[in-house]
Amino acid sequence: KEVCRKLIECIGIKQGIESMNRFPIKINKSEIQKIDNLLEFCNEIIDNSTTAKCDILYHKAHSYCGMDCNKTFEICEEIIKLNPQYIKAHIKRTKCRKRKDSIVQLTECENLLTKFPNHSIEIKFLRLSILSKIEDRKEELRILLNELLKLTDLEVENNYGELAYGFDKLNMHDKSIEYYSKYIYKNPKEDFAYNNRGVQYEKIGQYENAIKDLKKSIEIIELSKRRDYEEDLNRSKRNL
Repeated sequence: KEVCRKLIECIGIKQGIESMNRFPIKINKSEIQKIDNLLEFCNEIIDNSTTAKCDILYHKAHSYCGMDCNKTFEICEEIIKLNPQYIKAHIKRTKCRKRKDSIVQLTECENLLTKFPNHSIEIKFLRLSILSKIEDRKEELRILLNELLKLTDLEVENNYGELAYGFDKLNMHDKSIEYYSKYIYKNPKEDFAYNNRGVQYEKIGQYENAIKDLKKSIEIIELSKRRDYEEDLNRSKRNL
């Protein structure tokens, strides 16, 4: 109510209400209370409105992942035009490039590290996901994995899947299983993680564990009722 009152006071009732309806606004109230200058207050509202709009667009971009990379890429471009500092859009845009553009992806990683040094961990994990898909970069992948393993669990907990996939590509199956297990503990309804861990178990001859994981993957996919589930379902069934 206080935000509405101040906004209306600044720019008039009609425009104020239209502005409030147009964007969901995220305001840090304790910070707003420190602002005496009305112009600064308006600028704060504009900044927060832009961030909120970027958050909505990012959620939309994420929903297209795996189904329409071109659409995801386009939405990320839109976000970056709105807010060039929105790091999540930069990372997702780079991920969405086609695999044949892996050299471009790696170049973008280097540029992002220069531009966003405070987000170096996220960008290094992006680089890890790219290197894991390039057959002739195994030594670079090994060096990067060793570097990332020096981080704390808190720093890497959102990237257990990337670590697991990287170890798989180096045929370090026990390590891959370890990190897929950590990922599953935090994301128990992700079918791909059970499928991938099942494949790792199969590679080291733990067939009972492999069958258990692959059946769990199939169960999750069938319960999800996703419209695009058939490819994932067939993948897990073939592995089983």
